[in-house]
Amino acid sequence: MMNADGDFDFKYRYRQLIKFVKPINSQVLRKGVLYFLTTEELLFKPEAKTKGVNFFDRNRFDIGCGYQITDDLAVELAYLNEFVPRDGGNEIYNVMEFTLTFNNLFPKIKERIFPGSSEKEAKD
Repeated sequence: MMNADGDFDFKYRYRQLIKFVKPINSQVLRKGVLYFLTTEELLFKPEAKTKGVNFFDRNRFDIGCGYQITDDLAVELAYLNEFVPRDGGNEIYNVMEFTLTFNNLFPKIKERIFPGSSEKEAKD
């Protein structure tokens, strides 16, 4: 984190994120499924007085929807509201997010590079 003098200080930051995902046109997430998502994230910076209040750093609320293109690839479009309390006045950010999510990326790449490797590992 950068302080008021422009120096960078190493600070520990605690983050807690709760995410809720609800498929709309299915019971499970799989190819072709549209889903609703929302998140609530709280960030704390104990022992920090770099900028602003001491303990509570910010709050992020996210709401949107996603679509599973394949079982392992999804796109999401969401609105993010971020509240940042500061000594000189609170800051509020409103952001539109576009997210591309890959699941099981490395096993799929390994299977393409070394065909049959997952079958061999299953036998061992």
